[in-house]
Amino acid sequence: MAYDQNTRNRLQRFVSEARNLLSGEFTRQFQQKYGLDASSGEVSELKRMVHLNDREMETARMLRDTLAHYMASSPSGGKRECLERMIREQAFTVLNRLCALRMAEAREIIIESLSRTYNSKGFQLYARLAGTALGETGDAYRTYIFSLFDELSLDLPVLFDRFSPQGYLFPGEGVLLELLAMMNDSELSPLWVEDETIGWIYQYFNSLDERRQMRSESQAPRNSRELAVRNQFFTPRYVVEFLTDNTLGRLWYEMTRGETQLKDSCSYLVRRPQEIFLAAGEEAPETEASTDDLSQEEMLQQAVYIPYRPLKDPREILMLDPACGSMHFGLYAFDLYEKIYEEAWDLESQLGSQAFERSENLQPLQQTYASREEFLRDVPRLIVEGNIHGVDIDSRAVQIAGLSLWLRAQRSWLRQGLKPQQRPQIRKSNVVCAEPMPGEKGMLEDFAGKLKPRVLGQLVEMIFDKMQLAGEAGSLLKIEEEIEEALNLAREEFQKEIQIRNEDRSTLFPDIIPPRQASLFDFTDLGDKTRFWNCAEERLLDALREYAEQAEDTDAVQKRLFAQDAARGFAFIDLFRKRYDVVLMNPPFGDATVATLKVIRIAYQECADNLYVAFHSRALRLLSLGGFIGMISSRTFVTYRVFEGFRENLLHKSRLTCFADFGWGVLDGAQVETAAYVTSGIHEHSEFLGPFFRLLSVPVDKKEEELLTGVYWLNPTKTFLARKSLFTRLPGSPLCYWSSPRFVDAIFNANSLHPSFAEVGLGASPHSFFFRTWWEVPFYGMDYRWKRICRGGDYSPYHRPNTLVIDWERDGAAVKQYILQKYPYLNGNYGWKIQDEDKYGQPGLTWGKRNERFNVQSMPAGHIFTDEGQGIIPNNISDAIFLLGYLNSSFVAYYLNLTSGLQKHYVYIRPIPIVRLTNTSQNLIASATLIIVTIKQKWSSVIETSSDFLMPTVQIPYRLFDSLKSLYMRLTSLFTKDSMLISSSRREIDEIVLVETELSEEDIGEIQGLVSDYPPDTPCLVSYSGNEAEVLATITRDFTSYIIGTIFGRWDICYAIGATTIKELPDPFTPLPVCPPGMLQNKKGLPASPQDVPEDYPLRISWSGILVDDEGQPEDIVNRVREAIEVIWKEKAGDIEQEACELLGVDSLRGYFRKPGNFFAEHLKRYSKSRRQAPIYWPLSTDSGSYTLWLYYQRLSDQTLYRCVNDYIEPKLKQVMDSTRQLRQKTGRSRQEERDLEELVIMEQELLEFRDELLRVAASWKPDLNDGVQITAAPLWKLFRFPKWRTTLKETWGKLEKGDYDWAHLAYSIWPERVKEKCKHDKSLAIAHDLEDIYEEPVAQAKKKGGRGKKNT
Repeated sequence: MAYDQNTRNRLQRFVSEARNLLSGEFTRQFQQKYGLDASSGEVSELKRMVHLNDREMETARMLRDTLAHYMASSPSGGKRECLERMIREQAFTVLNRLCALRMAEAREIIIESLSRTYNSKGFQLYARLAGTALGETGDAYRTYIFSLFDELSLDLPVLFDRFSPQGYLFPGEGVLLELLAMMNDSELSPLWVEDETIGWIYQYFNSLDERRQMRSESQAPRNSRELAVRNQFFTPRYVVEFLTDNTLGRLWYEMTRGETQLKDSCSYLVRRPQEIFLAAGEEAPETEASTDDLSQEEMLQQAVYIPYRPLKDPREILMLDPACGSMHFGLYAFDLYEKIYEEAWDLESQLGSQAFERSENLQPLQQTYASREEFLRDVPRLIVEGNIHGVDIDSRAVQIAGLSLWLRAQRSWLRQGLKPQQRPQIRKSNVVCAEPMPGEKGMLEDFAGKLKPRVLGQLVEMIFDKMQLAGEAGSLLKIEEEIEEALNLAREEFQKEIQIRNEDRSTLFPDIIPPRQASLFDFTDLGDKTRFWNCAEERLLDALREYAEQAEDTDAVQKRLFAQDAARGFAFIDLFRKRYDVVLMNPPFGDATVATLKVIRIAYQECADNLYVAFHSRALRLLSLGGFIGMISSRTFVTYRVFEGFRENLLHKSRLTCFADFGWGVLDGAQVETAAYVTSGIHEHSEFLGPFFRLLSVPVDKKEEELLTGVYWLNPTKTFLARKSLFTRLPGSPLCYWSSPRFVDAIFNANSLHPSFAEVGLGASPHSFFFRTWWEVPFYGMDYRWKRICRGGDYSPYHRPNTLVIDWERDGAAVKQYILQKYPYLNGNYGWKIQDEDKYGQPGLTWGKRNERFNVQSMPAGHIFTDEGQGIIPNNISDAIFLLGYLNSSFVAYYLNLTSGLQKHYVYIRPIPIVRLTNTSQNLIASATLIIVTIKQKWSSVIETSSDFLMPTVQIPYRLFDSLKSLYMRLTSLFTKDSMLISSSRREIDEIVLVETELSEEDIGEIQGLVSDYPPDTPCLVSYSGNEAEVLATITRDFTSYIIGTIFGRWDICYAIGATTIKELPDPFTPLPVCPPGMLQNKKGLPASPQDVPEDYPLRISWSGILVDDEGQPEDIVNRVREAIEVIWKEKAGDIEQEACELLGVDSLRGYFRKPGNFFAEHLKRYSKSRRQAPIYWPLSTDSGSYTLWLYYQRLSDQTLYRCVNDYIEPKLKQVMDSTRQLRQKTGRSRQEERDLEELVIMEQELLEFRDELLRVAASWKPDLNDGVQITAAPLWKLFRFPKWRTTLKETWGKLEKGDYDWAHLAYSIWPERVKEKCKHDKSLAIAHDLEDIYEEPVAQAKKKGGRGKKNT
């Protein structure tokens, strides 16, 4: 059955429902039956568990012992965390066990037992034999299932051992039957025979929501479980086959010189048309003819010489998956191993036993087994016990991996027709869980203290210490090297001990022994000629076994847990003492835990702090000579500069044999581009690498088919061989295997952007709480405190509307001090985070780092570029327009696609090649660029949140249109025309650059094909083409927002009526004005005050910054909007209002403003930019919304709320109270009057509460616009009705109360003593509040004296 998306979705629902069911069941059992409360961490005393029978009491005791053991092994975890872990373990163990039984049943490994629950054949037979001895049906069925567990635990104890701490509990009868009903659903029944099913169950146990929550709480995993959960992505079967065919399959293919059935059964085995196998000692001939001019098709036809590889006994062909998960690689490797074993028997028959290389203690196959039949019967056991190895940090994965291999072995025996009693018993598995040694120090000291000789105990303690990171670092922990160092140190110390003993014996006075230097080890009970060093590990394991068996009843469980954990630790160690012919893996891709990161930085310094690169490095060291590594990982290493060292290793220290470049969508649920590739530990001086299969643009559901076709046909359009020299000629040596030599030559011969044409810089890296949007801060502060910054954004080449500013008062004193406090390792040098400061304010170009598609914008003078919006400062500003056009060309986009990753850091931008162009060509590019920039500036004036804003009509007065529909027709026509002009200008730039680089038609087609996938470049970020109704609604919402701004005196309505001349667009590199062009301004270019506006100004301004939703009131919002519409459209105002309501989908303007989901929801969305929510028109309402005050943020003062009460609420309250009194006094009220009275009473109460809340806040509310919108609005959160904004403000207020935002002036006004106390010890905070005079410099600590002091004698 194919595992399509629908099938996976169905299985995912089952796993999620099963997990919730079992987790709830065991949470209840823990709390209600066993006195363990996971929610509070409370543990009841055992003596209070009087309701338990003897068996349940023993379970309660074991649960408490396990809790104590877990707490000792993870000191950072409290009781709650450990109890949650125990519940989770009980849930997944039961689920895994029952799924295992269901799969075994579906494969006829066991008799029917679960599919028909009580009516299953197995249980019916069992019940007849047992009679009534086992009690009720439910109890008997549970006992029957336990008997199955016990039987299967002989082969698979890692999953079915009922004494495992992960399997103490079992669900009650009702929950069990509900779970089995879910498992036996008809949609799931066909899945139980599929090998992949258990792997998907493993992945889906942890939900996407859980992963998202982990990532939202911490960017990096905080512990081993988070590391495991975040990286549980099931590897699709075809990827597994591709990697296994080209590692294990390739290994045997080369050993047999191509004479193997695997070349037909391994569908993804990459073979070249002309393969020549070299004999032992033979070397490939030198190639005389040049291959420089060969096409891809010709290169693929070249002869390939395969070095001699001797046959190896299959029992010693070892495979490891160091991050095994559900062991999907091992499952498919099992298939190949079976064929390899079968062929090995036949080859030994043909060639003799001497044809194979094998260890001395290993007998030939035909001397070990009496017949081929006997041999084949034992092969599944050999594979599980000897060939396949796996490690994971998740114990759940180890359970499922063991189950997968066991089921696969059973399938082989079933195919051979063997009955269960005829099948060899699998006595061990090589799948181990990476976990620290047990943490009970008392038990460790007790255990180690009893070991003889004493040095054995000391070595045990050292090993326990070195294993502490195993649970997080897993396979990356080089434990075998750590142990070898410890043993070598002990041996060296022992040799010194022997030498000292010999010297003591030869002294003239043997009874007088001079004091000797203390040793790290105690060798007093170790003889000179001891054989201890030959059997240390065996003696250690024997001692652990004996320790567990002799445990006393009082602490038997904890001692057994201690011994079992230690034994698993030694199994982990043993696994890494081996060397492997094949390493296959899907390692974790993302961030490491803090502990793992330390391991990487110490042991894998070449790995750029990256997990998957460290795993590859680890695999290389675990490979036997000539072995292969096959892995799927993020493809970031293909281009990212930080992985240059990894690429160097792939090019020069190993051999990259094949590469499938998948891109997005291969790993279900993983938001990452991937590649699957095979490397060999042997570096060959081959000219070519690959083949590479390019599948980036292939749809997800077609990648499997395309890869299979590519491997079979080696199609030169999607299959590439690449010369190493191709990579090394480009900056950073990116693996741009698909690029042509001609394109690389053009890059290699060009000058680089930096420093030939411009300085390219990183800029500032401040914390986001220093940022505001430009409309949040006082405009008078734009000259000395707030500076405009570049922070990247959506795809918008050439020009992007500016929104953000940064608090740069006193040249960023507070910013710099905060950086020094946050990063003490900078030692006072904030220059690591504030770079290129001498270039701040200079005109130039900028680009957003976090944008897959590189796009550059003009950067006017006066801006600070940052780590997110980095800067290019041209050497000559006259080159700026040319560079702006050139850097947005398809040639540069293609180059960066080859050499950089998703994040376009400045290290990728500096080497951008500026090809040699004539002056005429440069001028043509500059002219075409200026056309584009002018268009985008013009359309930027439509965006209300842009610094270029004029009005929403592209510089055409509203009055010139007789309806909003006619405005729509004009805007869409102009938008289409300007879009076409932008496209033609961009084509002109591309043609000039591509023609002058003299690229081939194929190269140009490749470049243009890449850029065709880019988003359309339109005049502005808001589209005015497409669905007519949506565009009309957008135009109407823009108009309504604009009108509100004119009423508050924010926007100048004279532009809308054509009474003010529109100025020419400024040069794109001149400083931006303090106020957008459309703002009502005074002669100094600052927001106008009442005295700045002439008496004949066409619209009355609400200078108080307060409007009200109250019909008949002079400042009623609807009446004021109507006044503004009349100013613009005069006698047509009524028609415009009606048209606007129709386009907005509302009955009236009042309804549009009153309902929070209408105007304010749109306003919040409009004014949420760059991760800041900053609405400036605030609706403060009564609970029901019957009365609303609208405040304009820029007019707020500490008197605003009092004015709201005195000028609006009190008069309204008096009016309502008078009306209420009159109605109450009236006798014989009608039904309508009764309803009116009820409404008035409610409104009176709401107004009273509204007034009281405003007065409560006003008492300590001193708004300072420098704090920004969210902080300033937070105390008023109860008065906002729009849920999203209300929730945001409530959370902000909570953080204000906690002290998280004590840098805010509002915090100082409400909690002055708390803030002052903090300022004494936080210089950044003191600077923010201008309280540096109370800051207390910390007392410098005296340095410790070097060297050792002498002891007193």
